[in-house]
Amino acid sequence: MAKRRAIELADSMIGKISEEYGLKMEELCELRAESEDLFQAVFNGYNLGFLRGTKAAKAKKKNRK
Repeated sequence: MAKRRAIELADSMIGKISEEYGLKMEELCELRAESEDLFQAVFNGYNLGFLRGTKAAKAKKKNRK
């Protein structure tokens, strides 16, 4: 099976991310405005998503105990 392109993976998640974890327009605008360039904005957005996912996984694990 061929490796999927990053854009295909990203597109496959449209509508599947809970509003609780998805980026809001206000956050996107802040990331863009506070980043040096578009690449840093993407990187910052990824880091924010990773942080939220990590926190959610820890909370889920804690609630199982």
